[in-house]
Amino acid sequence: GKLFAGWQALGFVHGVLNTDNLSVLGIAIDFGPYAFLDRFDPEFVPNTSDDEARYSYKAQPAIGAWNVMKLFEALKPLLQDHSPPARLRALGVEVEATYWEAFHPHRRRCFLERLGLGPAPVRAAEPEGIGRRRRDVDGKEGEKLLGKMLGWMERYRADMTLSLSTAAEFAAHLPSSSTSLGEWAAKVASEAGAQGVGASEAMEEILKEVAAFRHEFAPEEERCFASGPPIYLPRNYLMHQAIDAAG
Repeated sequence: GKLFAGWQALGFVHGVLNTDNLSVLGIAIDFGPYAFLDRFDPEFVPNTSDDEARYSYKAQPAIGAWNVMKLFEALKPLLQDHSPPARLRALGVEVEATYWEAFHPHRRRCFLERLGLGPAPVRAAEPEGIGRRRRDVDGKEGEKLLGKMLGWMERYRADMTLSLSTAAEFAAHLPSSSTSLGEWAAKVASEAGAQGVGASEAMEEILKEVAAFRHEFAPEEERCFASGPPIYLPRNYLMHQAIDAAG
């Protein structure tokens, strides 16, 4: 689950996620038609022979769960002599649930780090006598913010890496930035190559939430907010140039 969560946050699409291309060690093999997302497109498929988009960016997490269950099915004959059918069915449900329990929080954490918001655990202290507010245990606040950011990138066909890294730059400059929120929003939209009317205005609303999210957590108790986004992410055309040069 964590492997697939990390892929989603980096915009990595494997392309050929057959069961024989995944290992019980939590790693993948046979990186053939893989790619990284440039413009954010959940339907993106790097494998031109995948006509049904079975291994698209959007489908990857569910395919990971499906592959885990296929491994469970392969191991069931070893368990049948010792476990009644009802227990095996319950175990299957537990196995799949464990995958998703690993996937969702790790995906949220990875995306928040790419947004320059670091891990999202501890809120700032309340006034004396009230005590500390609770942690964002269920992650609803983070998921809401991520949903809006991903929706913006999809709607305006924005570059995934530049959208997240420029928004992370905004978060890193809070609260001392002399640049206005509108200017930051225009910068994110411009850097990411957002297409369509209203991209800057929509991003301004998202940056308000980024600022609020950032403000609610005590900076001195967090990791560096600018440490999450990767400095470099390979572009597909550069990888193809490297492959051609090596060949």
